[in-house]
Amino acid sequence: MFIAREESPLSRLDAAGKVVKAKDFWAYKEAREAVDEALRRKEEILLSAQEAYRAERERGYREGNESARLEQSGNIVEIVSQTAQYYGRVETEMVDLVLDAVRKVVSDFSDRDRVSTVVRNCIDLVRTQKNLSLSVHPSQVDHVRGELEALRRQFPSVAQIDVHPDTKIAMDACIVESDIGIVEASLAGQMETLRETLVGVFAPKPELEAETDLMPTEPAPDASGAP
Repeated sequence: MFIAREESPLSRLDAAGKVVKAKDFWAYKEAREAVDEALRRKEEILLSAQEAYRAERERGYREGNESARLEQSGNIVEIVSQTAQYYGRVETEMVDLVLDAVRKVVSDFSDRDRVSTVVRNCIDLVRTQKNLSLSVHPSQVDHVRGELEALRRQFPSVAQIDVHPDTKIAMDACIVESDIGIVEASLAGQMETLRETLVGVFAPKPELEAETDLMPTEPAPDASGAP
C-alpha cells in the first residue's frame, strides 16, 4: 500500500442543489480577471527587462571598455531588481485575492456540501477501481451513504463503495482505500494546493535568471604587476 495525496488544483465545488450567490459569482469573476491582467503585465515586464538587458550587454560589447562594462552591469542589476520586486508584489497580491474569493464562496457551503465535493474528487482519482472503502467523519456517514447511487452513476467503473465512520477525520475530509493505495483529501488540503499552484503561476520565470548568468564581470587584476 502507498499513500497518494491529491496535488491537482482545487476542483470546482459541486453545487448540486446549491445556489451560488451573485456576489460570490462576481468575486470569482473579478479574481479571474485580476489573474489574467497580472499574467499579461508579468509577460510585458519580463520581455521589457530582457530587451533592456540585451541592449545594455550589446552596448558594453561594442564600446569594449571597463567603464562601459561596469555601467552596463549596474543597469542590469537595477533591471533585474525592479523585475523581481514586481513579481514579489504580484505574487502576494494575486494569490491573496484569488484565495479570498474562493474562501468567500466556500464559507457559504455547509459541511455536507463540502464533504460531497471532497468525496467526489477523491473517488475521481481511483475511478478505475472496482471496490472502494470510504471513511468519513461519523456525522457525515448517513449523508455520504445517501449519495452512493449518484456516485455510482458518476463513476460507473466503481462497483462497490463501503462507507465507514472515523472520528479522526475532519468534517470536510475523507480517506478512500482501494487496491492501488490510499487517497486522503480535505477541503483545507485543496485550498493549500490551490495556493501552491498560484504561487507557481506568479513565480518569476527562469529565463531572466538565465540571462543574468551571462552578466560580464570585472576582470581580475594582473598578479604579475605588469601594466
